[in-house]
Amino acid sequence: ERRVRLHRAIAAALGARARVDGEDTELLWRCLHLRGAGELASAARLASEGGWRAGRALAFAQAADLFGFAIAHHEGERAERRRMEVARAEALANAGRGRDAAEQYLRAAEGSRVEEEHELSRLAAEQLLRAGYFAEGTRILEQVLRSADVGIRRTPLRAIASLVANRRWLARRGLVPSPTTGRAPAASLRAIDALASGAMGLSVVDSIRSADMMSEALRRALEAGDRTRLGA
Repeated sequence: ERRVRLHRAIAAALGARARVDGEDTELLWRCLHLRGAGELASAARLASEGGWRAGRALAFAQAADLFGFAIAHHEGERAERRRMEVARAEALANAGRGRDAAEQYLRAAEGSRVEEEHELSRLAAEQLLRAGYFAEGTRILEQVLRSADVGIRRTPLRAIASLVANRRWLARRGLVPSPTTGRAPAASLRAIDALASGAMGLSVVDSIRSADMMSEALRRALEAGDRTRLGA
């Protein structure tokens, strides 16, 4: 009982100091003390709110810590938990913690809709590749590409052949997007994004496959008429 009172008093003192200072630099400690006082719901809500504020303030490491606390003690809807999981993954990625971000993206993908699962898996693969975990990142990327019906060139010779074919196609056709009357199919956009992620991630270790993926991403974006991905 005495310990609970002490935790509650410390949390109240930290809150009062934050109001006086105009900033809450010790918010995670407030949450920990609220948990010690048995106020888990308040602690989780406070951490979640603080995580969103920290993210908007570009305090990515703090946002990741606060979202981690909120997720661990979240007892509400699964949809809100997934929102925080994705936000934490983004914060970790922006903080330069690529592997941790990838693991969080994969956890967020569990039990999600098929389209969302593919997108979160793509982001996980991208973070692993950028962080230097090429074998693991490539394995997940290939799963995403297969789900989008994109052929995988496993050998340098096949990658070169595909690259030459795509470059010839681009040279003949030009770089003007195809006219379109609506949004391209989700599967087409998913394939373009996955190819672009692979091209960026593999650029430092496999320049041939990287160039092939980027050429195919460009070709598919032109065919789909997707000006957003073309930057047009």
